[in-house]
Amino acid sequence: EARPLGGRAGTPPVPDKGVGGYIRAAGDFAHFVSLAELSGWRTEEVPQLWAVALCESRAGSDPAAYDLAAENGGLLQISRAIWKDWFAVNHGWEWEQIVMDDLTNLKAALVIYQRAGRTYLPWECRP
Repeated sequence: EARPLGGRAGTPPVPDKGVGGYIRAAGDFAHFVSLAELSGWRTEEVPQLWAVALCESRAGSDPAAYDLAAENGGLLQISRAIWKDWFAVNHGWEWEQIVMDDLTNLKAALVIYQRAGRTYLPWECRP
């Protein structure tokens, strides 16, 4: 369940922590939209982002998406080989956080998306 962020009108709700204290979208579109908005995605980008998430991890409902030893991890299946060290150095995000926490995964995906010229070229799944 979501709760208001600081009680301010017009701000997206903050999703409650899910599995292991991490925030999860778990295939719920409304929850996904809240997470996307909190992580900085533009409202008009969310439908295509949802399509990519559905393809990559069944929008967070595929348990295999959260395997820390896998080549790609999390809601948007970010490449461990390419991004693990880069995000640790540049954002202070550990791989476990990127994989297990959908809010962090969406923030990381936004950075990748922006670095790719606001395209989904780095992903296997594209809208």
